[in-house]
Amino acid sequence: MRQALSALAISFLVMPLVAQQSAALTETGRARATPPGGGQSPNAAVASYSLLGDNCGTACVSLNNGGGVLNTQTLPNEYCYGVKFPNPTVLVGFQLHTISPVAPVATMTCGVYRESAVPGMPDLNPVATGSMTVTNKAEWYTCRLTKPVIIKAGEALWFSQYDSTNILAASLSSGKSPTLSTYWRRPPGGGTPWAVTGIVQYPAWRALCGNNLAFFNDGVPKLGGSMKLMIQGGPASAPAAVFFGVKNPSLKIGMCTSLYSSGEVAVTVPTNNGGGATFTLKIPNAAYMDGAVFHNQWWMLSKSGVSGSSGGMGTVGQ
Repeated sequence: MRQALSALAISFLVMPLVAQQSAALTETGRARATPPGGGQSPNAAVASYSLLGDNCGTACVSLNNGGGVLNTQTLPNEYCYGVKFPNPTVLVGFQLHTISPVAPVATMTCGVYRESAVPGMPDLNPVATGSMTVTNKAEWYTCRLTKPVIIKAGEALWFSQYDSTNILAASLSSGKSPTLSTYWRRPPGGGTPWAVTGIVQYPAWRALCGNNLAFFNDGVPKLGGSMKLMIQGGPASAPAAVFFGVKNPSLKIGMCTSLYSSGEVAVTVPTNNGGGATFTLKIPNAAYMDGAVFHNQWWMLSKSGVSGSSGGMGTVGQ
């Protein structure tokens, strides 16, 4: 009941506010016909959703955690970075220090490979995949896996990025060398053999384990439709909430990398026994919603304190 009321609050409080932003854009020159009665226009905005920033928390395992100057050499390869886990854990994602040198925003597939029958070499096919969105600013970016990966103590895995042309390889010009070899291959995604790289000498990665909040989405905010906002990696059966706002403050605070939502409305969704939670956001089929923009972020409370996720930004449209 509380979740249903919160969903109504989002529809009637936040969405009209973000719609005002859309209206202002129209008045300043964006021509767009909007038929009465909530019908969709052929000139309606395109529905989209993107995830922003890093997940919070300390990485359970990392290499060159402080980042550094990137090696700008690029080749059209899939690169695979070896990781040794000292303790059993649940992997929910990973981060790479990289940049998109050719586009303001680029998105690629990323993956996780277990060790093959040959010791010290990744398997041919990934055990899990996800996506990573990277901007033209060199920093840490997060791969959110579509499913968690259970890891044994002492197990070796490899993190991969499928693209190294639109998104640079997570390779620093100097730093600490890995204990496990870094591999490359083309085309990406499985099937072809791996070879040890001669270019990537100092990879920079962070593993995000069960105590980190991995933020996922399923779908985009289409007029008259719905999308799912999911969190993973929190404490079991704990208080959690997803906040919606009209602005992205992008404010660095002590509890998280940044505050990504102004948070005019909060929806409480306690985590399940696995430490995950899902909220379904329903979008009215109303003309005033066309082009509306909203920002959201998950927060939850556990015995260790308050933890926040990365942020999300949605544009309502067709």
